[in-house]
Amino acid sequence: MIFDSVENVSRYFGMDRQLDEGLKLLLFCDFTCMENGKHGIEGSKVFYTIQNPGLLELPQTKWEHHQKFIDIQFALTGGEQIAWLPTQDIADWDPLDAQNDIAFAHNQQVGTLLSMEKGRFAVFFPTDAHRPCIAAADIRESRKVVVKVPVW
Repeated sequence: MIFDSVENVSRYFGMDRQLDEGLKLLLFCDFTCMENGKHGIEGSKVFYTIQNPGLLELPQTKWEHHQKFIDIQFALTGGEQIAWLPTQDIADWDPLDAQNDIAFAHNQQVGTLLSMEKGRFAVFFPTDAHRPCIAAADIRESRKVVVKVPVW
């Protein structure tokens, strides 16, 4: 897992070409004027979704993990927290939905909370369980980008 601010994103270039494509979006794409929904990159398997998720209290959220994609979550506004734990530390995973590349767990472990302030990003690899959409304070909605990078 990587958690940092967008001004440091270039520190993580060079691990993989497709991961670089996903990370470069954070630097060079103006998401502020884009509509919510799924967007592709011409000639690439990397894609991203712009969304305004509702934020919930921790017990109302679920753990998730992916096997075929790395998630890059990038905060366009503040207010969201995302919890993190190693995938192996959670025992009650539902079966993987292979079509959507997602498995959920309802375990109530808190994990490490990441404060997704505007301009921060987190990279979750297949070994990283994450629990998005946790409300920070009284904020009930955020705006973010979720970049999907195929596992190399």
